[in-house]
Amino acid sequence: MWKIYHRVKTYKYIVGKRIIVCLSCLEENEYSQIQFQIYGRVVKADEHSIIVYMENNDDVLKSIASNFQIDLVNKEFVLPPLLSGISYAVEGEYHLKYSNEIVHKPDFVSSWTIKPIAKNSV
Repeated sequence: MWKIYHRVKTYKYIVGKRIIVCLSCLEENEYSQIQFQIYGRVVKADEHSIIVYMENNDDVLKSIASNFQIDLVNKEFVLPPLLSGISYAVEGEYHLKYSNEIVHKPDFVSSWTIKPIAKNSV
C-alpha cells in the first residue's frame, strides 16, 4: 500500500510545528554528496523564508556548521519559502542517519538538494 504525502498549503499552519529537514549537498562534480538532517520547530514562515529552530544536539550542529553556514548562536536554519518542499510526516519514530538521533512524531518532513553555484555564473 502506498502512503500519500499531502503538501502544506499555508505558512501559518507550519509555525510552531516540528519538522525534519534532509539536505543533500552536491560537490562540484555533482556526483558525490554530503547528507545530513536537522530537526526542530518552525519559528517563522512567510513568503520570504522558513526558519527552523534546530533541536539537534550541539555536537551534531558543530559538525554540520564546519561545512555549511549555520547560525549556531541562535540555532536557526533558514529554508527557502517553498511550501511545495514540505510534506506531512507519517506518524512514528525517525532515525536520523547522519547523527543517529531519533525524532519522535514530527509533524512535517522536507528534503532538499543543494547544488554548488557554477563558477562561470558568478
